[in-house]
Amino acid sequence: MVAWLALAWLSPVAAISMQETRLRGSVDTNMTLTQSLACERPTGWCSAATYSFEDCNLDGIKDQVCVKNEKKSIRLSGECSTYDISKAEVPDCGMIRKRRHHADDFLYITKSDFKIYKQELSKMTLNSGWIETGKGDIIALVAYQDGLFGIGTNKKIYRQSFAMLSTASKWKLAAKGSMVAGDAVDDTFYGVGTDGRIYSQTISTMSPKSEWTQVVSTPHAQHIASIAIHKDGDMMYAATGNDGKLWKMKLSDVGDVQWTNVPHNGQCFYISIRGDYIYCRGQQKHVWRHKLSELTSSSSWARISATGAESVLVPKVNKCRGELLNRKKDDVACDSIKDDSCGNFYEKVGHTDVYFQCTRSPVSPISEEMSCLAQQHCLLEP
Repeated sequence: MVAWLALAWLSPVAAISMQETRLRGSVDTNMTLTQSLACERPTGWCSAATYSFEDCNLDGIKDQVCVKNEKKSIRLSGECSTYDISKAEVPDCGMIRKRRHHADDFLYITKSDFKIYKQELSKMTLNSGWIETGKGDIIALVAYQDGLFGIGTNKKIYRQSFAMLSTASKWKLAAKGSMVAGDAVDDTFYGVGTDGRIYSQTISTMSPKSEWTQVVSTPHAQHIASIAIHKDGDMMYAATGNDGKLWKMKLSDVGDVQWTNVPHNGQCFYISIRGDYIYCRGQQKHVWRHKLSELTSSSSWARISATGAESVLVPKVNKCRGELLNRKKDDVACDSIKDDSCGNFYEKVGHTDVYFQCTRSPVSPISEEMSCLAQQHCLLEP
């Protein structure tokens, strides 16, 4: 009891770090805080400027903010280098929070001019206008947390942040090799190579020098134009560009099983999945949508846009939906939420709407407070 009282007085970050240390060795070693760790301050960084701490990305961890002559650098937890560029156009913390929180309100497409456009999903009509939001030479998009990957016309993979994305912002080379399509889940990027094979790489260690691992060695009989991952269904889906057919493969057994045809009434040449919905760039470059759980050879797709799209993306921003049940008043105990979209147990950080996903551990069965380990953050939707 004394140890627990001491833990409750620590900051949320310190308390979670102590939990991780105490539970290490008794839980899956993949349960880490890689994407939520605070950044180290390099020697001499922001030595002659205004230095402050602020939680810019709402993960409960203080980020380092440096301002000098209106130029900003931010070492953001989980992506330390993205905003560490000392530029006036670097968004302030408020803008990062706003854009990060609302990124999944939009559907993104690329067009034949290789530029990026977006539109609010809830306000879309068949002929509503698209907003140009990113400059050209991009043929396809992949979203992961706050990062946006772009596959260029040269088949190279580039990256920038949603919060930095604009018609003037630049893309940074993110990986070696040549890819034509891809998707990301759980810190893993899956890419379709120009040879038709599927490769993977860990996102948190990805660089222009890091190597890809081949996970599906046999190319599909037809040309794979895009892939999309349905995490809840443990499936990787593919659209073949020669015929517009859909295929699937069990994600946990990727490489060990064959593609299975998914009957559907239409043609899809590029796909993106979020939740139970699959979005499709179909014939005449229109955008269509269908519930995965109701997809059959005779069911009808709903057309949601008649504007010419080459590729389509619906970001998988990690948000928890449901009603919070405050079983504990402290900041370290696992709370519960009436929804399964992010799991069952959450760690409340301070008095904000930010929660860490928790996993039960048998390390201390009589102490419920000590039986959770933070894995990743998610935002509680209002």
